[in-house]
Amino acid sequence: MLKSKLLTLKDIIEKITEWTGVVTCFLAVPLCLLVVFEVCLRIVSTPTIWSFEVGLMMFGAHYFLLAAFGLKYKSHAAIDIFTSHASRKLNKVFQVISYLLLFFPFVIGVFVLSLPYALTAWQCMETSWSMWGQPLYIVKSIMPIATFLLIIQGIAELIKIIYSGSEEVRP
Repeated sequence: MLKSKLLTLKDIIEKITEWTGVVTCFLAVPLCLLVVFEVCLRIVSTPTIWSFEVGLMMFGAHYFLLAAFGLKYKSHAAIDIFTSHASRKLNKVFQVISYLLLFFPFVIGVFVLSLPYALTAWQCMETSWSMWGQPLYIVKSIMPIATFLLIIQGIAELIKIIYSGSEEVRP
């Protein structure tokens, strides 16, 4: 009963991660176009203030929001010097301990620290110091959103480790 509910939860979390990852991947297209636009402006005339700042914000959003997607597809670096010669059972135990003692405390800590940062930006409707003065409260909201997505994907990964069958599971 508990196993089926946890596996259902894992599937729901992975659908959320998949959807946000696919949508976020499309930020790369306008980001590339913006960089090309900025480079062309630098060659022909003077660059704009807004294109550099928008590019920086889009890159940051792209980087942070794809962290959970990367965790789902195991694209983060994993050091397996302790587990490469261990048995499957010992490997699973080590992975669970690693998630509980390293991954979750760090990501939850980043979430807890970034949430007031974003809320303060929304309360004062913070804008950039540049002449353009773009709103920063939207950008500062990316970090708690991304860490929340990373936390829930970490829960899905932990469920996969605990209930994994023959498939390879790697932190």
